[in-house]
Amino acid sequence: MYDKSLLIVSIILHLLSIALFLKKRFSFAVLTLLLASLALHFWASSLFPYLHDWDERYHALVAKNLSHHMLFPTLFEHPALPIVENDWSQAHVWLHKQPLFLWQMAISVKLFGANETAVRLPSILLCSLLVVVIYRIGFLVFDRETGYMAAFLVASSFNITELTCGEMGMDHNDISFMFYITASIWSWIEYERSSRMKWIFLMGLFAGAAVLCKWLTGLLVFQIFGFSHLIIQKDFFTKKSMSAFGLSLLICALTTLPWQIYILCHFPKEAAFEYWYNNIHFIRAVEGHSEGTWFYLDALKYHYHLLQIFIFIGFGVALYRNSKLKFSLPLIIGVSSVYLFFTLAQTKLQNYVFMVMPLMYLFLGAGLMLVFKVALRLLPYWLYVSLVLFFMSVIFIRNANIPELVVNIVNKESYYGKIDSVKRVNTAAFIAARKVLPESYTILDFNTGDEIECMFYMDNMVYSRITEDKIYQLKLKKLPIATFQSDNVPDFILADSSIQKLPFKLIAR
Repeated sequence: MYDKSLLIVSIILHLLSIALFLKKRFSFAVLTLLLASLALHFWASSLFPYLHDWDERYHALVAKNLSHHMLFPTLFEHPALPIVENDWSQAHVWLHKQPLFLWQMAISVKLFGANETAVRLPSILLCSLLVVVIYRIGFLVFDRETGYMAAFLVASSFNITELTCGEMGMDHNDISFMFYITASIWSWIEYERSSRMKWIFLMGLFAGAAVLCKWLTGLLVFQIFGFSHLIIQKDFFTKKSMSAFGLSLLICALTTLPWQIYILCHFPKEAAFEYWYNNIHFIRAVEGHSEGTWFYLDALKYHYHLLQIFIFIGFGVALYRNSKLKFSLPLIIGVSSVYLFFTLAQTKLQNYVFMVMPLMYLFLGAGLMLVFKVALRLLPYWLYVSLVLFFMSVIFIRNANIPELVVNIVNKESYYGKIDSVKRVNTAAFIAARKVLPESYTILDFNTGDEIECMFYMDNMVYSRITEDKIYQLKLKKLPIATFQSDNVPDFILADSSIQKLPFKLIAR
């Protein structure tokens, strides 16, 4: 059903990394962990040789179109029918998300072709690099052991794996956003440690990159910087701090503003709507995403697999270490402010707080390391090593949650298993049809929603929700029309000899 070799390699590398950690060979342990993360995410991606419904297929299609024209984001590339205004799922010009993560995907598609691996490759690389970044943050804020534990949790995170393989909504958008926010915070910590201005430049650059993925919550690092220098170090209004803050903010603005100016000049109506639509999320539950007040706190047990108590223990460890308070307290305030902001917002999705998930793993790692250090003092070394190996293996199994990924698609009677079977057949039909159908044809799709995937794998315009009026409009333009075989195809289409019937059948959902 699926190739287990990469999974086996990842498990072996995770175990080797734990052994190197116990030997205190931290550099090799983290490098091995990075390779383990790569293997795990490539394996997870290989489970799904198709595009997921929400939101991967939309991101993939826009990225494919961007690979031909980087400054003109489109969903329906050459619309043959009137555009549906203010509907991101039916748009011609697509500004529903900021473009950086889409540019990354577009470059990958340009290099490796329009396929699922190319779509997911930037996310796989970024989440593996995140292992090194969070290790460094953990080392600077706590110690090498805590840095390694946080990196171990990031490398094996089920939530991050779901995002990299596109199974969870907002997918590659959230991976890039998470990475650049974490990288901006790492740059801030390096600046506080060394006072070297290159880190201020990188802090602004990474914060700008975060904004160019998912808008203004990407500025989190400036709140953290401000809190540290206003409240803890009490030197914000000195020339040094003001210059550093201002320069970083300028670099961030120079990174983000050109795109905003560009779209306001070239696509003013679409840009104005999307800015409004972003803002309305805070005061109104958009697209039915309304949840209770304590939604995000309740979700901690699912995000961190019942290990969330160690996050709060980690907060205590961070506050106890007064020598690192200028790092740890601003990070706690930053994490708390994100949870507070999205708790107050009316639109709620579990992914919204994933932007600080690496920092949550940092504090979770600090809590776990406290327990391990107490065990080291109380137990013989051989027993300590045995317990660490056992508990880290258990944590890996629970945190990676590999059975859920596999069972979702292997069990053909489950909801996801049925979707998997349909997706595989329909994706194969799209790829086969590309070889025989000229791109001048407009395709009628009677499996509503599949038009997005079809346009990714083919170069044709594809429309669902077909009416006789729409067919009449296409014929007026003298556009050749084709359709796949499907149980949903109506009789008036079957009887129309001018519409080419492709010899490939789609399975209806």
